[in-house]
Amino acid sequence: MGLNKFYLFFLLLFTCYVSAEEILIKEKNSIYYNENGENFLLFNKKDYCFDKDAFSVEYFGIPLKKYVVVNYTEDCNPSGQYRIFEISSLKAKEFYLSPLYDPEFINNQIIERFKDGAISYKRIYTLKSGSYSRQEEWKSLAPNINISTYFLNGYKVYVLKDDLGREIQNLMITSPKAFLFDRYFIRKKSYLIQGDRVKINHIAKNKDNFFLSIDYISKKNGVVKAYIMLSDVI
Repeated sequence: MGLNKFYLFFLLLFTCYVSAEEILIKEKNSIYYNENGENFLLFNKKDYCFDKDAFSVEYFGIPLKKYVVVNYTEDCNPSGQYRIFEISSLKAKEFYLSPLYDPEFINNQIIERFKDGAISYKRIYTLKSGSYSRQEEWKSLAPNINISTYFLNGYKVYVLKDDLGREIQNLMITSPKAFLFDRYFIRKKSYLIQGDRVKINHIAKNKDNFFLSIDYISKKNGVVKAYIMLSDVI
């Protein structure tokens, strides 16, 4: 009798373990998320690098919900694109920010990272009033120099940051010449040279160009305020 009880307990334990298994299933061109033997249709894709384990389960949002994050690349690149699906008792529903590149879920933020050639990007989505919206975007400009764009109530604010996220407030000119501009972004005849140091007040964007509002020390006039093009100093 003792052996029978042990066998029944072991069988029950094994059954619970199997029923809790979560995998991806491919049937023809359809990809399903399988949980406890129940299939949830995610998407249909022909050119897709299928791997039954190429997904993660995440819980985020308010209220907390369950999501399946599925690698959506043709080469199973772990830093590639992912599609995100909310799993309910009825069906799988795609998350409104999906797809995202290499997403990371931290507290009330979703961080997306990707590259375009040699340029690295990072986007930060923050949970506010029940939904996620893009709060900040980083773009790499040079080693340890990034331009960060904040999205604030329809406005954009630009800040230079290092790789640790610290604001860059002082900068040394590294190009042979950096021409000065007035407040209307009209170029002057005067310029700064390599090795000159400036204090950054803020960043402005005119058409497709970024300008640094700076203070620099002139031997003749003391502290002088002007603008320089960001592309001239990096």
